[in-house]
Amino acid sequence: MDQGVEKIPIKQFAEWYDVKYDKKYEKTLQGLKFAFYKFYALIQSLIQNTIAIQLLLIDVKHDDSISVKELLDSQLHILKGIILDYPKLIDWEFCEFFQSTIADKVNQVKVYFHPITHFTGIDKSLKGKFKQLLENSENGLSISTYLIKEIYDQILISQHQIKSTQEQRMFIRQTIKSIIDEIKEMKQNKAFHDYFELFTAFMTNSLQENKELSQNREYLILMMNLLKELIENQKNVESCLANIINMCHIIKNKGKKVLREDITIEEQQILSKFVKLIVKPDFLDNFLLQSDQSEYMQAVKILEKQNTLIKEMKQNRKLLDEGIIFNEKKFKAKLEKWIQCKKAIEQLNSSENYQLQFLAYELQLKTSSQQLQDKFEQKQRDFSNTFIQYHQIYTFQTDSIKSLQKIVQKEFGIKVEIEIGNFIFAKI
Repeated sequence: MDQGVEKIPIKQFAEWYDVKYDKKYEKTLQGLKFAFYKFYALIQSLIQNTIAIQLLLIDVKHDDSISVKELLDSQLHILKGIILDYPKLIDWEFCEFFQSTIADKVNQVKVYFHPITHFTGIDKSLKGKFKQLLENSENGLSISTYLIKEIYDQILISQHQIKSTQEQRMFIRQTIKSIIDEIKEMKQNKAFHDYFELFTAFMTNSLQENKELSQNREYLILMMNLLKELIENQKNVESCLANIINMCHIIKNKGKKVLREDITIEEQQILSKFVKLIVKPDFLDNFLLQSDQSEYMQAVKILEKQNTLIKEMKQNRKLLDEGIIFNEKKFKAKLEKWIQCKKAIEQLNSSENYQLQFLAYELQLKTSSQQLQDKFEQKQRDFSNTFIQYHQIYTFQTDSIKSLQKIVQKEFGIKVEIEIGNFIFAKI
Protein backbone atom coordinates (compact mmCIF):
# COMPACT_ATOMS: atom_id res chain seq x y z
CA MET A 1 0.00 0.00 0.00
CA ASP A 2 1.28 3.47 -0.93
CA GLN A 3 2.43 5.81 1.80
CA GLY A 4 -0.40 8.09 2.90
CA VAL A 5 -3.15 5.63 1.90
CA GLU A 6 -5.23 4.28 4.78
CA LYS A 7 -6.50 0.72 4.72
CA ILE A 8 -9.88 0.26 6.44
CA PRO A 9 -12.06 -2.86 6.95
CA ILE A 10 -15.63 -2.22 5.77
CA LYS A 11 -17.16 -2.95 9.21
CA GLN A 12 -14.99 -0.23 10.78
CA PHE A 13 -15.50 2.34 8.03
CA ALA A 14 -18.56 4.15 9.47
CA GLU A 15 -16.89 4.59 12.86
CA TRP A 16 -13.64 5.70 11.17
CA TYR A 17 -15.56 8.25 9.09
CA ASP A 18 -17.36 9.61 12.17
CA VAL A 19 -14.07 10.17 13.98
CA LYS A 20 -12.65 12.04 10.98
CA TYR A 21 -15.84 14.07 10.62
CA ASP A 22 -15.96 14.93 14.31
CA LYS A 23 -12.33 16.09 14.25
CA LYS A 24 -12.78 18.18 11.09
CA TYR A 25 -15.84 20.06 12.40
CA GLU A 26 -14.82 20.16 16.07
CA LYS A 27 -14.45 23.96 16.16
CA THR A 28 -17.57 24.60 14.06
CA LEU A 29 -19.75 22.55 16.42
CA GLN A 30 -17.92 23.44 19.64
CA GLY A 31 -20.78 25.53 21.07
CA LEU A 32 -23.36 22.81 20.44
CA LYS A 33 -21.16 20.05 21.81
CA PHE A 34 -20.40 22.03 24.96
CA ALA A 35 -24.12 22.74 25.51
CA PHE A 36 -24.88 19.02 25.22
CA TYR A 37 -21.96 18.20 27.52
CA LYS A 38 -23.30 20.47 30.30
CA PHE A 39 -26.80 19.05 30.00
CA TYR A 40 -25.75 15.40 30.06
CA ALA A 41 -23.31 16.04 32.92
CA LEU A 42 -26.29 17.45 34.82
CA ILE A 43 -28.40 14.38 33.99
CA GLN A 44 -25.59 12.16 35.26
CA SER A 45 -25.47 14.09 38.54
CA LEU A 46 -29.27 13.73 38.88
CA ILE A 47 -28.89 9.96 38.41
CA GLN A 48 -26.26 9.82 41.16
CA ASN A 49 -28.41 11.98 43.41
CA THR A 50 -31.47 9.78 42.83
CA ILE A 51 -29.47 6.64 43.65
CA ALA A 52 -28.24 8.35 46.85
CA ILE A 53 -31.88 9.00 47.86
CA GLN A 54 -32.74 5.35 47.15
CA LEU A 55 -29.89 4.16 49.37
CA LEU A 56 -30.95 6.57 52.12
CA LEU A 57 -34.50 5.17 52.12
CA ILE A 58 -33.56 1.52 51.66
CA ASP A 59 -34.24 0.57 55.32
CA VAL A 60 -37.09 3.03 55.94
CA LYS A 61 -40.32 1.35 57.07
CA HIS A 62 -43.27 3.63 56.45
CA ASP A 63 -46.69 3.36 54.85
CA ASP A 64 -45.69 5.78 52.07
CA SER A 65 -42.13 4.51 51.58
CA ILE A 66 -43.14 1.89 49.01
CA SER A 67 -44.80 4.43 46.71
CA VAL A 68 -41.84 6.81 47.16
CA LYS A 69 -39.41 4.06 46.19
CA GLU A 70 -41.52 3.30 43.11
CA LEU A 71 -41.43 6.98 42.14
CA LEU A 72 -37.65 7.00 42.52
CA ASP A 73 -37.38 3.88 40.31
CA SER A 74 -39.50 5.52 37.61
CA GLN A 75 -37.49 8.74 37.83
CA LEU A 76 -34.21 6.83 37.58
CA HIS A 77 -35.48 4.83 34.60
CA ILE A 78 -36.21 8.00 32.59
CA LEU A 79 -32.91 9.65 33.52
CA LYS A 80 -30.90 6.61 32.48
CA GLY A 81 -32.88 6.46 29.25
CA ILE A 82 -31.87 10.03 28.46
CA ILE A 83 -28.21 9.10 28.90
CA LEU A 84 -28.57 6.02 26.69
CA ASP A 85 -30.07 8.11 23.88
CA TYR A 86 -26.92 10.22 23.55
CA PRO A 87 -24.98 9.21 20.39
CA LYS A 88 -21.25 9.05 19.77
CA LEU A 89 -21.64 11.68 17.06
CA ILE A 90 -24.19 14.50 17.05
CA ASP A 91 -26.18 14.50 13.82
CA TRP A 92 -29.38 16.15 12.63
CA GLU A 93 -31.46 13.06 13.30
CA PHE A 94 -30.46 13.16 16.96
CA CYS A 95 -30.99 16.93 17.19
CA GLU A 96 -34.55 16.53 15.90
CA PHE A 97 -35.14 13.63 18.28
CA PHE A 98 -33.78 15.63 21.21
CA GLN A 99 -35.95 18.65 20.43
CA SER A 100 -39.11 16.58 20.09
CA THR A 101 -38.69 14.40 23.21
CA ILE A 102 -36.44 15.92 25.87
CA ALA A 103 -38.88 18.46 27.34
CA ASP A 104 -41.53 15.78 27.92
CA LYS A 105 -38.99 13.46 29.52
CA VAL A 106 -37.70 16.10 31.94
CA ASN A 107 -41.27 17.15 32.80
CA GLN A 108 -42.13 13.52 33.55
CA VAL A 109 -39.12 13.33 35.90
CA LYS A 110 -40.48 16.44 37.67
CA VAL A 111 -43.89 14.78 37.99
CA TYR A 112 -42.30 11.75 39.69
CA PHE A 113 -40.04 13.93 41.84
CA HIS A 114 -42.60 16.35 43.31
CA PRO A 115 -44.46 13.84 45.58
CA ILE A 116 -41.11 12.70 47.01
CA THR A 117 -40.51 16.20 48.41
CA HIS A 118 -43.59 15.74 50.67
CA PHE A 119 -42.41 12.46 52.16
CA THR A 120 -42.04 12.79 55.96
CA GLY A 121 -41.62 9.19 57.08
CA ILE A 122 -37.87 9.35 57.54
CA ASP A 123 -35.76 9.10 60.69
CA LYS A 124 -34.77 12.43 62.23
CA SER A 125 -31.08 11.57 61.93
CA LEU A 126 -31.47 11.30 58.17
CA LYS A 127 -33.69 14.33 57.57
CA GLY A 128 -30.80 16.73 57.02
CA LYS A 129 -29.19 14.47 54.42
CA PHE A 130 -32.58 13.78 52.82
CA LYS A 131 -33.35 17.50 52.58
CA GLN A 132 -29.98 18.23 50.97
CA LEU A 133 -30.45 15.49 48.36
CA LEU A 134 -33.93 16.79 47.53
CA GLU A 135 -32.57 20.31 47.09
CA ASN A 136 -29.84 18.99 44.80
CA SER A 137 -32.41 17.27 42.58
CA GLU A 138 -34.75 20.26 42.62
CA ASN A 139 -31.95 22.64 41.63
CA GLY A 140 -30.75 20.26 38.92
CA LEU A 141 -34.22 19.95 37.39
CA SER A 142 -34.60 23.71 37.47
CA ILE A 143 -31.24 24.23 35.74
CA SER A 144 -32.09 21.60 33.11
CA THR A 145 -34.77 23.89 31.69
CA TYR A 146 -32.19 26.59 30.93
CA LEU A 147 -29.69 24.11 29.54
CA ILE A 148 -32.31 22.68 27.18
CA LYS A 149 -33.04 26.20 25.93
CA GLU A 150 -29.30 26.72 25.36
CA ILE A 151 -29.12 23.51 23.32
CA TYR A 152 -32.10 24.61 21.21
CA ASP A 153 -30.31 27.88 20.45
CA GLN A 154 -27.07 26.11 19.53
CA ILE A 155 -28.93 23.69 17.26
CA LEU A 156 -30.42 26.67 15.44
CA ILE A 157 -26.94 28.15 14.98
CA SER A 158 -25.37 24.87 13.82
CA GLN A 159 -28.22 23.36 11.83
CA HIS A 160 -26.87 24.31 8.39
CA GLN A 161 -23.59 22.48 8.99
CA ILE A 162 -25.29 19.44 10.51
CA LYS A 163 -27.96 19.19 7.81
CA SER A 164 -25.45 19.57 4.98
CA THR A 165 -23.60 16.43 6.04
CA GLN A 166 -26.62 14.40 7.20
CA GLU A 167 -27.53 13.07 3.75
CA GLN A 168 -23.93 12.10 3.04
CA ARG A 169 -23.55 10.26 6.34
CA MET A 170 -26.86 8.46 5.82
CA PHE A 171 -25.72 7.42 2.35
CA ILE A 172 -22.50 6.03 3.82
CA ARG A 173 -24.36 3.98 6.43
CA GLN A 174 -26.95 2.68 3.97
CA THR A 175 -24.22 1.76 1.50
CA ILE A 176 -22.19 -0.08 4.12
CA LYS A 177 -25.29 -1.89 5.38
CA SER A 178 -26.15 -3.01 1.85
CA ILE A 179 -22.62 -4.25 1.25
CA ILE A 180 -22.45 -6.15 4.54
CA ASP A 181 -25.95 -7.62 4.02
CA GLU A 182 -24.90 -8.99 0.63
CA ILE A 183 -21.32 -10.00 1.40
CA LYS A 184 -22.32 -13.42 2.75
CA GLU A 185 -24.33 -14.18 -0.35
CA MET A 186 -21.50 -12.94 -2.54
CA LYS A 187 -18.98 -15.16 -0.75
CA GLN A 188 -21.33 -18.14 -1.09
CA ASN A 189 -21.66 -17.52 -4.81
CA LYS A 190 -17.92 -17.02 -5.24
CA ALA A 191 -17.27 -20.19 -3.27
CA PHE A 192 -19.68 -22.00 -5.57
CA HIS A 193 -18.01 -20.42 -8.61
CA ASP A 194 -14.61 -21.70 -7.43
CA TYR A 195 -16.04 -25.13 -6.65
CA PHE A 196 -17.61 -25.36 -10.09
CA GLU A 197 -14.28 -24.57 -11.75
CA LEU A 198 -12.61 -27.28 -9.68
CA PHE A 199 -15.38 -29.73 -10.56
CA THR A 200 -14.98 -28.94 -14.27
CA ALA A 201 -11.24 -29.51 -13.96
CA PHE A 202 -11.92 -32.85 -12.25
CA MET A 203 -14.18 -33.93 -15.10
CA THR A 204 -11.51 -33.05 -17.64
CA ASN A 205 -8.72 -34.69 -15.66
CA SER A 206 -10.74 -37.85 -15.12
CA LEU A 207 -10.69 -38.25 -18.90
CA GLN A 208 -7.12 -37.18 -19.49
CA GLU A 209 -5.56 -39.21 -16.67
CA ASN A 210 -7.41 -42.49 -17.22
CA LYS A 211 -4.63 -44.66 -18.66
CA GLU A 212 -7.05 -47.34 -19.78
CA LEU A 213 -8.59 -44.79 -22.14
CA SER A 214 -5.29 -43.48 -23.46
CA GLN A 215 -6.49 -44.41 -26.93
CA ASN A 216 -9.67 -43.41 -28.74
CA ARG A 217 -10.86 -40.72 -26.30
CA GLU A 218 -10.80 -37.66 -28.56
CA TYR A 219 -14.61 -37.53 -28.84
CA LEU A 220 -15.02 -37.51 -25.05
CA ILE A 221 -12.49 -34.68 -24.74
CA LEU A 222 -14.31 -32.84 -27.50
CA MET A 223 -17.61 -33.19 -25.63
CA MET A 224 -16.05 -31.86 -22.42
CA ASN A 225 -14.60 -28.85 -24.25
CA LEU A 226 -17.96 -28.17 -25.89
CA LEU A 227 -19.71 -28.29 -22.50
CA LYS A 228 -17.22 -25.81 -21.07
CA GLU A 229 -17.66 -23.59 -24.12
CA LEU A 230 -21.44 -23.78 -23.73
CA ILE A 231 -21.18 -22.59 -20.12
CA GLU A 232 -18.96 -19.68 -21.11
CA ASN A 233 -21.35 -18.70 -23.90
CA GLN A 234 -24.32 -18.89 -21.55
CA LYS A 235 -22.54 -16.63 -19.05
CA ASN A 236 -22.01 -14.10 -21.84
CA VAL A 237 -25.64 -14.25 -22.97
CA GLU A 238 -26.96 -13.81 -19.44
CA SER A 239 -24.61 -10.89 -18.84
CA CYS A 240 -26.16 -9.16 -21.85
CA LEU A 241 -29.58 -9.71 -20.25
CA ALA A 242 -28.62 -8.61 -16.72
CA ASN A 243 -30.69 -5.39 -16.80
CA ILE A 244 -33.65 -7.16 -18.44
CA ILE A 245 -33.56 -9.95 -15.84
CA ASN A 246 -33.55 -7.38 -13.02
CA MET A 247 -36.47 -5.52 -14.57
CA CYS A 248 -38.51 -8.72 -14.91
CA HIS A 249 -37.91 -9.68 -11.28
CA ILE A 250 -39.03 -6.21 -10.11
CA ILE A 251 -42.19 -6.44 -12.24
CA LYS A 252 -42.86 -9.92 -10.88
CA ASN A 253 -42.58 -8.66 -7.28
CA LYS A 254 -44.24 -5.23 -7.59
CA GLY A 255 -46.62 -5.58 -10.52
CA LYS A 256 -48.14 -2.74 -12.56
CA LYS A 257 -47.15 0.08 -10.21
CA VAL A 258 -43.63 0.20 -11.67
CA LEU A 259 -44.94 0.45 -15.25
CA ARG A 260 -45.95 3.54 -17.19
CA GLU A 261 -49.53 4.69 -16.72
CA ASP A 262 -50.10 4.83 -20.48
CA ILE A 263 -48.99 1.24 -21.12
CA THR A 264 -51.53 -0.54 -23.33
CA ILE A 265 -53.29 -3.80 -22.53
CA GLU A 266 -51.50 -5.45 -25.46
CA GLU A 267 -48.12 -4.32 -24.11
CA GLN A 268 -49.03 -5.62 -20.64
CA GLN A 269 -49.89 -9.02 -22.11
CA ILE A 270 -46.57 -9.17 -23.99
CA LEU A 271 -44.65 -8.21 -20.84
CA SER A 272 -46.56 -10.70 -18.69
CA LYS A 273 -45.64 -13.56 -21.00
CA PHE A 274 -42.04 -12.38 -21.21
CA VAL A 275 -41.61 -11.97 -17.44
CA LYS A 276 -42.90 -15.51 -16.78
CA LEU A 277 -40.31 -16.82 -19.22
CA ILE A 278 -37.26 -14.78 -18.24
CA VAL A 279 -37.42 -15.36 -14.45
CA LYS A 280 -37.05 -19.12 -14.91
CA PRO A 281 -33.54 -20.62 -14.57
CA ASP A 282 -33.85 -22.46 -17.91
CA PHE A 283 -35.13 -19.41 -19.79
CA LEU A 284 -32.60 -19.78 -22.65
CA ASP A 285 -33.91 -23.22 -23.60
CA ASN A 286 -37.49 -21.98 -23.32
CA PHE A 287 -36.63 -18.92 -25.38
CA LEU A 288 -35.29 -21.05 -28.21
CA LEU A 289 -38.39 -23.26 -28.19
CA GLN A 290 -40.58 -20.28 -29.07
CA SER A 291 -41.53 -20.15 -32.72
CA ASP A 292 -41.74 -16.35 -32.77
CA GLN A 293 -38.83 -14.77 -30.90
CA SER A 294 -39.59 -11.33 -32.32
CA GLU A 295 -42.39 -10.97 -29.76
CA TYR A 296 -39.82 -11.15 -26.96
CA MET A 297 -37.62 -8.58 -28.64
CA GLN A 298 -40.75 -6.42 -28.69
CA ALA A 299 -41.08 -6.99 -24.93
CA VAL A 300 -37.53 -5.72 -24.45
CA LYS A 301 -38.40 -2.56 -26.38
CA ILE A 302 -41.40 -2.03 -24.08
CA LEU A 303 -39.17 -2.45 -21.01
CA GLU A 304 -36.76 0.18 -22.31
CA LYS A 305 -39.59 2.76 -22.18
CA GLN A 306 -40.49 2.12 -18.51
CA ASN A 307 -38.99 5.24 -16.91
CA THR A 308 -40.35 4.52 -13.40
CA LEU A 309 -38.85 1.04 -13.46
CA ILE A 310 -35.49 2.31 -14.73
CA LYS A 311 -35.45 5.04 -12.06
CA GLU A 312 -36.05 2.46 -9.31
CA MET A 313 -33.22 0.30 -10.63
CA LYS A 314 -30.86 3.29 -10.56
CA GLN A 315 -31.89 4.17 -7.00
CA ASN A 316 -31.34 0.56 -5.87
CA ARG A 317 -28.08 0.38 -7.86
CA LYS A 318 -29.33 -2.57 -9.89
CA LEU A 319 -28.79 -0.94 -13.28
CA LEU A 320 -25.61 -2.20 -14.93
CA ASP A 321 -23.95 -0.12 -17.65
CA GLU A 322 -26.04 3.01 -17.10
CA GLY A 323 -27.39 4.52 -20.30
CA ILE A 324 -27.67 1.16 -22.10
CA ILE A 325 -30.57 -1.03 -21.00
CA PHE A 326 -30.09 -3.66 -23.68
CA ASN A 327 -27.58 -4.03 -26.53
CA GLU A 328 -29.52 -6.10 -29.08
CA LYS A 329 -26.62 -6.48 -31.51
CA LYS A 330 -24.27 -7.78 -28.82
CA PHE A 331 -26.97 -10.06 -27.40
CA LYS A 332 -27.75 -11.66 -30.78
CA ALA A 333 -24.05 -12.27 -31.45
CA LYS A 334 -23.57 -13.97 -28.06
CA LEU A 335 -26.82 -15.91 -28.46
CA GLU A 336 -25.78 -17.18 -31.88
CA LYS A 337 -22.55 -18.59 -30.41
CA TRP A 338 -24.58 -20.32 -27.68
CA ILE A 339 -26.96 -21.79 -30.27
CA GLN A 340 -24.13 -23.08 -32.45
CA CYS A 341 -22.41 -24.64 -29.44
CA LYS A 342 -25.68 -26.29 -28.36
CA LYS A 343 -26.16 -27.73 -31.86
CA ALA A 344 -22.59 -29.02 -31.90
CA ILE A 345 -23.18 -30.83 -28.58
CA GLU A 346 -26.42 -32.39 -29.85
CA GLN A 347 -24.74 -33.45 -33.10
CA LEU A 348 -21.76 -34.98 -31.27
CA ASN A 349 -24.01 -36.72 -28.77
CA SER A 350 -25.85 -38.47 -31.60
CA SER A 351 -22.69 -39.61 -33.38
CA GLU A 352 -21.74 -43.29 -33.31
CA ASN A 353 -18.07 -42.61 -32.51
CA TYR A 354 -18.96 -40.61 -29.41
CA GLN A 355 -21.47 -43.21 -28.22
CA LEU A 356 -18.90 -46.01 -28.56
CA GLN A 357 -16.26 -44.07 -26.61
CA PHE A 358 -18.81 -43.08 -24.02
CA LEU A 359 -19.89 -46.69 -23.44
CA ALA A 360 -16.26 -47.79 -23.14
CA TYR A 361 -15.60 -45.00 -20.70
CA GLU A 362 -18.69 -45.96 -18.67
CA LEU A 363 -17.52 -49.55 -18.35
CA GLN A 364 -13.95 -48.73 -17.37
CA LEU A 365 -14.41 -45.73 -15.07
CA LYS A 366 -14.88 -46.70 -11.42
CA THR A 367 -17.48 -44.03 -10.87
CA SER A 368 -20.58 -44.45 -12.98
CA SER A 369 -20.30 -42.22 -16.03
CA GLN A 370 -24.01 -41.47 -15.90
CA GLN A 371 -23.82 -40.38 -12.25
CA LEU A 372 -20.85 -38.17 -13.06
CA GLN A 373 -22.61 -36.67 -16.05
CA ASP A 374 -25.80 -36.06 -14.05
CA LYS A 375 -23.80 -34.38 -11.30
CA PHE A 376 -21.98 -32.23 -13.81
CA GLU A 377 -25.22 -31.17 -15.51
CA GLN A 378 -26.73 -30.22 -12.13
CA LYS A 379 -23.65 -28.16 -11.26
CA GLN A 380 -23.88 -26.54 -14.67
CA ARG A 381 -27.50 -25.49 -14.03
CA ASP A 382 -26.70 -24.26 -10.52
CA PHE A 383 -23.73 -22.28 -11.78
CA SER A 384 -25.80 -20.67 -14.51
CA ASN A 385 -28.47 -19.66 -12.00
CA THR A 386 -26.00 -18.03 -9.61
CA PHE A 387 -23.63 -16.38 -12.07
CA ILE A 388 -25.77 -13.34 -12.87
CA GLN A 389 -26.55 -12.72 -9.20
CA TYR A 390 -22.87 -13.00 -8.31
CA HIS A 391 -21.94 -10.59 -11.09
CA GLN A 392 -24.60 -8.07 -10.03
CA ILE A 393 -23.58 -8.11 -6.36
CA TYR A 394 -19.89 -7.75 -7.22
CA THR A 395 -20.62 -4.83 -9.56
CA PHE A 396 -22.81 -3.14 -6.93
CA GLN A 397 -20.13 -3.53 -4.27
CA THR A 398 -17.37 -2.23 -6.53
CA ASP A 399 -19.41 0.86 -7.46
CA SER A 400 -20.40 1.43 -3.82
CA ILE A 401 -16.82 1.23 -2.59
CA LYS A 402 -15.73 3.72 -5.24
CA SER A 403 -18.48 6.09 -4.07
CA LEU A 404 -17.25 5.85 -0.48
CA GLN A 405 -13.67 6.44 -1.58
CA LYS A 406 -14.65 9.57 -3.52
CA ILE A 407 -16.59 10.95 -0.54
CA VAL A 408 -13.57 10.48 1.75
CA GLN A 409 -11.19 12.05 -0.73
CA LYS A 410 -13.48 15.05 -1.26
CA GLU A 411 -14.35 15.53 2.44
CA PHE A 412 -10.97 14.86 4.05
CA GLY A 413 -8.44 14.81 1.21
CA ILE A 414 -7.49 11.23 2.11
CA LYS A 415 -7.03 8.20 -0.14
CA VAL A 416 -8.28 4.94 1.31
CA GLU A 417 -8.39 1.24 0.54
CA ILE A 418 -11.53 -0.50 1.81
CA GLU A 419 -11.34 -4.20 2.62
CA ILE A 420 -14.21 -6.68 2.38
CA GLY A 421 -12.94 -10.01 3.62
CA ASN A 422 -10.64 -11.34 0.90
CA PHE A 423 -11.72 -8.60 -1.51
CA ILE A 424 -9.69 -5.35 -1.51
CA PHE A 425 -11.06 -2.52 -3.61
CA ALA A 426 -8.27 -0.41 -5.02
CA LYS A 427 -7.68 3.14 -3.90
CA ILE A 428 -8.59 6.01 -6.23
